[in-house]
Amino acid sequence: KYYNDHPKQWKVPEIAKVAQVFFSKTDLATGRKLNPDERAAKHQTAAKVKAKAQAGIDFKKLVEEFSEDLISKPNGGEFQLVKGLCDKDLEREVFKLRPNQAQLIETDFGYHVVWMKERKPAKVKKLAEVSNDIRKYLQRGKFEKELPAYYERLKKQARVQIHLK
Repeated sequence: KYYNDHPKQWKVPEIAKVAQVFFSKTDLATGRKLNPDERAAKHQTAAKVKAKAQAGIDFKKLVEEFSEDLISKPNGGEFQLVKGLCDKDLEREVFKLRPNQAQLIETDFGYHVVWMKERKPAKVKKLAEVSNDIRKYLQRGKFEKELPAYYERLKKQARVQIHLK
């Protein structure tokens, strides 16, 4: 019954496992926004990196050499995008890609050369997958509801008296 009454809770959004080489539109050391010439140079480099990726150059090597993303760089540029939880411009373009396809995507943050590794379609978890979680959730709710009365019964049985000054 709980499963059927809460259908949104069992939806898993589409997920893309990607790798990226990122070029920031900001000077990472100072926080200064790059001028148009600096941005154009980065865009040009990003386009060259995309061409190298499409030519079959090892993407991890491209990440090591070019990426300015300090978070994903140690992982070979890899991370997961969850549809509905990321930058809309990036999301729109990434979820158009097929596996083993590269694309240069511009966002407000910078230039992303994205390599699609894997896509997992949206799905709804089956009852069998979540039945133990539902059981634990309902048991915890029942316990929390009954705990205050149980505590009061224990205090009465033990003849606990609280005196406030």
